[in-house]
Amino acid sequence: MRGKKNEKETNKTLLKCVEKIALEAKSSEISKEFLQNNKMEIQRLSDFFEISEIQAVLFCVIFTINFGSCTVDLEKIAEYINCSPVSVVSYLPDLDNMGEKKTLRRQVENSRRRRGGGGNLNN
Repeated sequence: MRGKKNEKETNKTLLKCVEKIALEAKSSEISKEFLQNNKMEIQRLSDFFEISEIQAVLFCVIFTINFGSCTVDLEKIAEYINCSPVSVVSYLPDLDNMGEKKTLRRQVENSRRRRGGGGNLNN
């Protein structure tokens, strides 16, 4: 019985971390100040999912966007964090890594598949 209670508490704590990071990440441009102010929560998620700190932030952003939209693309991430889509391209290796680890699921749209690129990221 104790194990289930601890698991529920861990899940609540993780969800609170996701929520805090996602709220703070909005319009943050993922600045150094944002990373420093949310270090504890970011580290907790990073440790839990065994991903980097920036990947933990991206996970929270994608998780949150995915609640309001069936798909998440680089443009939506850029809009959420208030930076250009070109800036978000620098996070592609992190997004690819999370896809390989199955932290995220990536779906390629048919129209982009024919052109050889793109895709959507969903939790």
